[in-house]
Amino acid sequence: MTSSEPEGQDSTPSPAVDSWFAAYPPVRGFPLSSYAGSAGTPLAGSVLESRAVRVAESAPDRVVAIHRCADVLEEIGAVHPAYREAMLDREWAMSTYLGEGVAIPHGLDVSRLLVRRDSLAVLLFPDGVEWDGGTVYVCVAIAAQGNGHVALLAALADLLLDPDRARALREAREPAEIVRMLSSVRTAE
Repeated sequence: MTSSEPEGQDSTPSPAVDSWFAAYPPVRGFPLSSYAGSAGTPLAGSVLESRAVRVAESAPDRVVAIHRCADVLEEIGAVHPAYREAMLDREWAMSTYLGEGVAIPHGLDVSRLLVRRDSLAVLLFPDGVEWDGGTVYVCVAIAAQGNGHVALLAALADLLLDPDRARALREAREPAEIVRMLSSVRTAE
């Protein structure tokens, strides 16, 4: 697959946001705590570093935004360069737009071998990026070797359900503030 939209594919390939979560139910027998350590541990933990936070990005469309996310994951040594294609493949299979101005670009399950270490990258797009019928201001790019991203998604969804916290994430302008904000979100079993 190329880095541009596949020929003949609609630019809005995904179902509604609610369907995204329905498509990824928790894995039976997989404790949410295994990603972050133990129940009640920080969401971001050791997977988000300040150097993986960018607060002044711009992109004309979601393809370029996903490329920027992949660039940051590569820069911090979290993924093999081929992971970017897996992120684009995921986007065309099902949109990673969650709502509340947030998208979570990540690779397909088969791309886990391209992940060197579990990591997050957070990129803010102050002017917004059109994304599957919505506007994204925050991309939380995910690189996960296992099923640990399930806990991350659940905790991130909890943050987004609180309009004040979601707005604070969209409006944050300091990397340390974003790391602190995401580290304050806790996973639970």
